Amino acid sequence: MQITSTLTTGAVLLASMLGMAHARNYGIMYLDVNAGGTSSDFASDTSDECISFTGTNSFWDDDISSLHIFANQQCKFYENPSCTGTSDTFTGGSAGTVYNTVPQNDAYSSFRCVSLN
Repeated sequence: MQITSTLTTGAVLLASMLGMAHARNYGIMYLDVNAGGTSSDFASDTSDECISFTGTNSFWDDDISSLHIFANQQCKFYENPSCTGTSDTFTGGSAGTVYNTVPQNDAYSSFRCVSLN
């Protein structure tokens, strides 16, 4: 998975996880509500692949407060690693959808996404 984080200072940080040559980008996750604070694109190499916030992604574990789901994508965020536990589903409409708050603020530990088209 490739992650691009934008810090509030405007600096851009790139991190790559091994094995993610052609990742599909599903949206942007934000540290703060109303799409604020540090942000990061989130992606997976294959549809419906479970991505846990561990290793290089551990910064995001239990820290997501808002989301932007790109057009025609659907993502499920889970309270535990390995896509287990309570989950919330977010769907991007035809122009994408911003969720200014999420039901489980600062509680997600993994996600999986699929394209609806």
